[in-house]
Amino acid sequence: MLDSERNYPRDVDGCQLCRREVSSLTRHHLIPKTLHGKKNIRRQYDRDYLNKAIVWVCRSCHSFIHGLKSESELAAHYNSLESLRALPEVQEFTQWLGSKPAGFSPKKKLRKKGG
Repeated sequence: MLDSERNYPRDVDGCQLCRREVSSLTRHHLIPKTLHGKKNIRRQYDRDYLNKAIVWVCRSCHSFIHGLKSESELAAHYNSLESLRALPEVQEFTQWLGSKPAGFSPKKKLRKKGG
């Protein structure tokens, strides 16, 4: 299946974090797009990798990830699906969210630590 906006391959049926089967998934860039123009990022990764290094997540998980860590932290330390899943906060959140129905959306906003 292809995402129509940019033809990103989408070979998953559900959120790659909470594993709920939801019809609407969002692209989470493992290296945040706002950092793609930074010299240190351009030295480490080529453009093709930056554009294709994505995971498919539901809106709830996507908002949680960006509420938990800064974009710099995400790029430096949490730039793989495995490293995101290893975060204790993500494990707790996805375990809780995974038990909810597909249309469920948490209402509480999470504030970044130190920010």
